[in-house]
Amino acid sequence: MAAVFGVHVGNTTACLACFKDEKLDVVANEAGYRVTPAVVAFHENERVTGLEAKAGAARNLSSTITHNKFYLHIDPSSEEFDSVCERSKGKVSARNGLVKYTIQEGDREISITPDEVATCIYKSMQRIADTAERSVEAHKAVLTVPLKLSTPLLERTKKAAEAAGIEVLQMISEPCAAALAYQVGMQDQSQNCLCLVFRVGGVSSDATIVKAVGGAYSIENYVHCQDLGGDKLNRLLAEFVADEFQRKFKLDPRESKRSMAKLLSAAENWKHILSNLNSADCFVESLHEGIDYRVNISRARFEMLASSDLQEFLQPIHSVFKSSGISSKDITHVILCGGTLKIPKLQKMVSDVFGEATILSGLAPDEVLAIGATRQASYLPPTWDRDFDEQSITVQASSKAIYFKPSDGKWQCLIPALSPIPFMKKSKLQVPDGSTELVVEIAEEGAENGQLSKLGSVSLNEMKSGASVLMEFKWTNTGLQVSLSDGREKRGVAEFPISD
Repeated sequence: MAAVFGVHVGNTTACLACFKDEKLDVVANEAGYRVTPAVVAFHENERVTGLEAKAGAARNLSSTITHNKFYLHIDPSSEEFDSVCERSKGKVSARNGLVKYTIQEGDREISITPDEVATCIYKSMQRIADTAERSVEAHKAVLTVPLKLSTPLLERTKKAAEAAGIEVLQMISEPCAAALAYQVGMQDQSQNCLCLVFRVGGVSSDATIVKAVGGAYSIENYVHCQDLGGDKLNRLLAEFVADEFQRKFKLDPRESKRSMAKLLSAAENWKHILSNLNSADCFVESLHEGIDYRVNISRARFEMLASSDLQEFLQPIHSVFKSSGISSKDITHVILCGGTLKIPKLQKMVSDVFGEATILSGLAPDEVLAIGATRQASYLPPTWDRDFDEQSITVQASSKAIYFKPSDGKWQCLIPALSPIPFMKKSKLQVPDGSTELVVEIAEEGAENGQLSKLGSVSLNEMKSGASVLMEFKWTNTGLQVSLSDGREKRGVAEFPISD
């Protein structure tokens, strides 16, 4: 079986994971890092992507592009556009509703679109995929995209990836990719799961409530904050070091764009170091006026500096609960994704918001979305060729939960409400000790107070005491078919009309 891939391209980083030989893992880039900077730089006639582009960004501000995902998906007439343009390293403009970068390429200025930059980033992902699977020219992949992206923007994203040589199998929303990464609701499809996907990326954050029922995901509510990302903490660290440098040398590095660009790039690395270690040895070569600078920052100092900002990062969570009417007590799972959520203090603050919910943080937060996309790719059949222009599809679902009760047992839910139909569910039962008959009652969820409305029963006779029985629930055109099998044939079959 050929390998399939999942690709997530964010504003600041990109990640690729692979499913091959029944194994799923993130593929490292040529430098051995599992996450690649989503940065593109232009040098003469060469376009450099990833680590090399980021490393030279301070020297080539006018020919380096960052935050391209934002410009690819944004409406240039929105208020958010101007605020992000102020933070961009290069010149950004909008003409006739189209965003363009003005880039210094050698001795000349050129205009380039976010679509072309996206293709450069996807090409770097394609090269990384080559290290895992060299036998094909075009790698098959599922891409992640922001929630509620319009059809034209989905098509632009697809074309950018295809221009890089990637065969796009499907595009799925980032919150659903996060849920797939942890297989929320997949292990036991008879349970309803209400999952909060909390993402804090490099420049933005969002909180999404995802309901998992019967192996399908639906979005209950969503809050997005464009100006609330990890770059706030980068700037905070950079300002702190700039103050320390000024205090020692009586020179202000903030007077130089290049000095601050160096500081901001270094601060991002320090932030990640402090997420894993108790202190970071911070060094910047030729920070300002040719002076090298070194300072040690402890995690405790960083957390003290960032205390108010970290509290602000919880705002999307509070907002999504307020707008949805859902309480934190209703949430069964919380998924942390986005590189900024590596910070232990922020993880602890999120955990404190929830009581009984399971906090899912076993995967690296900046790898979660790529892993989820890869898991989706692994579920698609080899002959998958569906034309798509939407992130999701509308499916028919059962309006009420279906329960069963063996003659010697308690009511159990096998088909949760809103389970996609048609469905087929199986459960193993046992003939009661001292009996030769198994009787199973069937009921659906009532209209009021959660009371059950009995539909009838199905039975199996002339059985051995303690024998195993396979019960099967199957949706048909005429209703719910329930059968009992002794392992050789279905001997107890009944059909019940139920509400859609």
